[in-house]
Amino acid sequence: MKYLLFSILVVAIILGICAMLYNSEGNTLSPPFPASSYTKAYSKDNGLYKFDVVPISRLDIDNNAKLKIEDAWVESAWDKQPRMFGKIKIIPQNWCQIIIAFKFQKDTANHFYYFLGKEKIPNRVTYPCNRLDTIKIPLYRQTTAALLSRRQRQAYDSVIFVKK
Repeated sequence: MKYLLFSILVVAIILGICAMLYNSEGNTLSPPFPASSYTKAYSKDNGLYKFDVVPISRLDIDNNAKLKIEDAWVESAWDKQPRMFGKIKIIPQNWCQIIIAFKFQKDTANHFYYFLGKEKIPNRVTYPCNRLDTIKIPLYRQTTAALLSRRQRQAYDSVIFVKK
């Protein structure tokens, strides 16, 4: 009987410590870092989704490259923080970001690299936006694989989105 009570007390103490760690700041693996939803469903499930957007500008970048938007939406910007126990902690921010999923077709003879905002195409693009009625994202075309510094680069064109 003595050992049973002692075993129950030890288990209760261990469970109490685990519960404290689960809800404490000590449960984190790293400081929070900026993140974006990979799908619209994930954005909606976590209460980050704001609305859909559609492009109103031309999507033919040049004669040899075409951009096809598959999905685009605006969500609250957020930071994520991995945890040792439980789900990732989502920390909403007070500004928004646009998420764009697209397909990019480029002729193999075309030796340019294209960037939408700061991200190389054909990647999924996340871009901060403070105006929610019209969102304009610069498009860059250059011969280097890395985006040039802000002082050196010039926008080739832009893609404009409006609320759907």
